[in-house]
Amino acid sequence: MAFGYELLTQYLYQNIRQLPLTIAPALPVNDLAAIRMFCQAFLDRLCNLAGSPCAGPANSNVAMICLASQPQSGRVIFILDTVVLSLRPLSFLLDPFSAAQQIAKKSPDTIIHRVTPPPMPEDKRAIDVFCTPPPGLGAGVSIDIQLTLPAGNIYPQKQTQTQALTPDKSRVTFTFFNSSLGVSPFFYQVRVNYFHGGSWQTISGDPLQCADRFLVLDPTSLPCKFLTLSLDEGFARQSIISGTYHSGGVDQNLKLTSDAPDFSYPILCGNTYADVEARQISGEGVVPLPGPVTLSTTLGAYSFPQFGAQLARITVNLPDGVTAAEFEFEPQSLMPAAKYNFTHLHNTFDYKWTVTSIYASGFRYRSAGGPWSAYVTGNQTIDFKGER
Repeated sequence: MAFGYELLTQYLYQNIRQLPLTIAPALPVNDLAAIRMFCQAFLDRLCNLAGSPCAGPANSNVAMICLASQPQSGRVIFILDTVVLSLRPLSFLLDPFSAAQQIAKKSPDTIIHRVTPPPMPEDKRAIDVFCTPPPGLGAGVSIDIQLTLPAGNIYPQKQTQTQALTPDKSRVTFTFFNSSLGVSPFFYQVRVNYFHGGSWQTISGDPLQCADRFLVLDPTSLPCKFLTLSLDEGFARQSIISGTYHSGGVDQNLKLTSDAPDFSYPILCGNTYADVEARQISGEGVVPLPGPVTLSTTLGAYSFPQFGAQLARITVNLPDGVTAAEFEFEPQSLMPAAKYNFTHLHNTFDYKWTVTSIYASGFRYRSAGGPWSAYVTGNQTIDFKGER
């Protein structure tokens, strides 16, 4: 990235204590000249490490430097008390025509004349657009961008092109006839299209101007927000997620698998949500998510309340004449069983177990020597009849 040398020096001078730097010995508190000298020395080392010459604007004499990002992370130590040879950028304006006028006043024959014409500009102008659309665009949803290059002094007609933005490409290139000698601004408009009610509906952003050679778009550049659901990679090995997306009268089916783990759809109104359920790949288990999904999220086993640590209050009612009864509790997942003796005075027990699969989230119980119950979940009240 290119920076103005003086502005970068001033920024370091004003913010050196807030930057993530370890300085030893510490900078003086009240010696402003020493602090500025330290910032200049530090910037010299930084330019030696990652800097390169950079040409600034042609109409100014602002000295510029270009700092390249480092490909590897790590730590760099600068020893500022050693003498090194450093280069600092210098920029000045050169106006050969004014200089020629000054020379012509005294010795006209010494003026340098151009003997070759200047090169012609390129006949085509390429504009790159960098953008990554939301992943897994739902069926019947597309995003496109329209670029308009105004008429110029070379090509006197306005030019307009439209291209689709697809998740598999982060860059699209527009090629126009070059319309001017310099780099002229262009206009762009992003549009989200979705199919509803038998026809295509369009959400258009405002036409905006860009004076750069290329255009970079982020999610905030889209004319509407998206709700994005993703499938956890580990959960995808045993489950698929299916359901229905609801927004602004649109009911869109969705399905998340290991091959297609994402789903995105435009948010068309405030009441936007998705009803989803998990389906077991190697079995017939189906577990619905109790509540609707209203925010972009990644869905995994942890999204379901029956996953992980569980607690059930067990109450056993003993008949008269029976002083105690032992019960055994066994989780549906492969976990050790637990036993507890119930009495009239202590007839409740908080049974805790861990669910490792949402398709095997229950537990069963039996009295000593009795048959197992069906698998159940949640609090249980057992009326014990006694041994037979």
